[in-house]
Amino acid sequence: MTPDLPGFSVSLCNCRNIESIIVDKIDSNKDDFVSEEELELWIKNVQNRHMFENVEHQWNEFDLNKDGLISWEEYRNVTYGSYL
Repeated sequence: MTPDLPGFSVSLCNCRNIESIIVDKIDSNKDDFVSEEELELWIKNVQNRHMFENVEHQWNEFDLNKDGLISWEEYRNVTYGSYL
């Protein structure tokens, strides 16, 4: 059953293909099984990637003058805006 949303259509076959792709990425020893250790490592890698992407995004947002440094004034202006 697929959700009744415009533009949302996923067939069972497509879901299995997606599942296979994901398992292939997680299964580091290629034994066609995902062990607890493999899943834990994959989750940690995904979390780290997300964290680094978030830091990069935040850095670009806070570094108002684009000098590669964030001054206290830049941090304060972005964080608190016109409240201070």
